[in-house]
Amino acid sequence: MKKAILVISFGTRHRENLERSIGGIEAYLRKEFENYPVYRAFTSQKIIEKLWEESRIAVPTLEEAMVRMQKDGIEHVVVQPTYVVYGLEYEKLKDALEDYQELFQTLKLGEPLLSQVEDYKACVHYMIEDWKMSKDEVIVIAGHGTIGYAQSAYTMLEYAFHSMGYSNVLVGTVNGYPNITDVVQKLRYLDPKPLRIIPFMIVSGEHVYRSLTDGEESWLVRFQNMGFSSIVVERGLGEIEGIQRIFAEHVREAMES
Repeated sequence: MKKAILVISFGTRHRENLERSIGGIEAYLRKEFENYPVYRAFTSQKIIEKLWEESRIAVPTLEEAMVRMQKDGIEHVVVQPTYVVYGLEYEKLKDALEDYQELFQTLKLGEPLLSQVEDYKACVHYMIEDWKMSKDEVIVIAGHGTIGYAQSAYTMLEYAFHSMGYSNVLVGTVNGYPNITDVVQKLRYLDPKPLRIIPFMIVSGEHVYRSLTDGEESWLVRFQNMGFSSIVVERGLGEIEGIQRIFAEHVREAMES
């Protein structure tokens, strides 16, 4: 009875960031589940093509990964997405998996990073520990954002920080709610002090820097113009061992479901 884990991501074209973040999650899963081969797939065809053109790294699509696992004799699969929240990408993946149910005896889907109350508390703990957050500075968490009900995950994340004693942490999103304007409104009530912008994204790549640092309307410049001495942290969530541990727990929960 052969079992496997498929780690599926939107993807990144940057080789170093890929291996530190998504590769870090995959490596942690191999360590936690020694008897399970770990496969990789991306959902972005554009990124797959770019990664091959620029770095000659071949990453399969979801369909190609499914066919490969079937040929390898895999009978039981847990698909673990590296998504941060529920949202459009997660729902699209869930729907797509319906087409492959007959290829395996079981095909299960793990939850995104933030899915249970315990996940939020764990994220707060691991981020404070990894980034050595101080209450003497302002921290602005920059999420990607989504649409629909899943947007509430970001306000819940901010609440989790505050309830655990870190009222100096604000959460915003690049494409969603709360946005940069909402963060700016809250900063108006704070005295200028050192400020760190920390991406709440699995991969800290080109998209992060364009949104957070480029131009007069970027987060970095707007905060600096308010008197906050600001920097952007160059580190994705996937590089943090504690975050990798949460994904491993979701894999285990899917296995046992």
